[in-house]
Amino acid sequence: MDKGKGVICHQRDHADRSKIRILLYDNNAESCHEISAALNKYSYQVAAVWTAREVYQTLNSEGPHAHIILAEVNLLMANNARMLKHIMHDKKLQQIPVIIITTQDQVSITIKGVSLGAADYLVKPLHKDQLSSLWMHMQK
Repeated sequence: MDKGKGVICHQRDHADRSKIRILLYDNNAESCHEISAALNKYSYQVAAVWTAREVYQTLNSEGPHAHIILAEVNLLMANNARMLKHIMHDKKLQQIPVIIITTQDQVSITIKGVSLGAADYLVKPLHKDQLSSLWMHMQK
């Protein structure tokens, strides 16, 4: 899972997740609600949307205040990775770690996303330990 960024350090395993803002983008409303509820259980602040229009709106309004962007691969990589490239080239957003949510059959496109600047990826179904430790991606 880790690509050298956000290395797990058990001594720092006590982050105050209630102060960490996550922008969650998943084009499946049901999946978006499930992941958002799971993140809320770990006390993260979550802004969750599932349409491309809403993604751009929240990136513009809340993006600069976010700590992590957790986004479904199809939203990030559509139209020649337009959204991911937008994030990577926007001075207000490019320092925010982008973590791609993917499935086993989407790994090749996910790897392309990582090569374009995404910090990491998670394969569905997401596990509770992956979600509880998302904050570690902020540790560079």
